[in-house]
Amino acid sequence: MSALLASLHHLLLFTLIASLSVEYALLSTPLSLPRANALQRADLMYGLSALGALLVGFSRAGLYEKGMAYYSHSLPFWIKVGAFALAGLLSIRPTQVFLGWRSRTQQGEVPDLDEQQRLRLQRTVALELLLLMVMLVCAALMARGVGYLG
Repeated sequence: MSALLASLHHLLLFTLIASLSVEYALLSTPLSLPRANALQRADLMYGLSALGALLVGFSRAGLYEKGMAYYSHSLPFWIKVGAFALAGLLSIRPTQVFLGWRSRTQQGEVPDLDEQQRLRLQRTVALELLLLMVMLVCAALMARGVGYLG
């Protein structure tokens, strides 16, 4: 069961990174209706994969791997949790924007997104990606016991 959960966790995290990378790429040029629709789909995949990764990750940490008694003494674990939480908080604004486009995109209209807003969204997504990279480094450190304080 542990190997199955680890595989699912990795698949969810790869999906999370891929969907966020798609968002970044789609925000690199001015908005069109197909891009707006794709951004909405990518953001949905991002949200679902993030939720899945969170649930599976805590299940692994608490039930199948070394246990929360171990991980609660791991500095990289807490940095990883903090990076994930911060990425989640940062994702709120882009998600609100993309959800706000629903009525326009369903009517076949291109949502309003000026250059300044587009760049702000792209920078936010870039910061989320950076935080996910921090998480990857922390995962490698955790797996090797680096930063264990117990």
